Amino acid sequence: MGNLFIKSLDRAENVYRSMESRGFDGNFYIMEKENAKGSLNIALLLIFILTPASIKVIELINVI
Repeated sequence: MGNLFIKSLDRAENVYRSMESRGFDGNFYIMEKENAKGSLNIALLLIFILTPASIKVIELINVI
């Protein structure tokens, strides 16, 4: 039983050292979910919708 405690303590110290070397400071930072209706997304959506429509209008104007 004592050997198990020593192994688990050694493993815990190794994990702690490796997390610390990767910059873990003891706090978990959770990124918030981004809002899908951001202004950049709306602008890109308008570009992708209006570009083919404007090309089609230009083609129709040149044909007539």
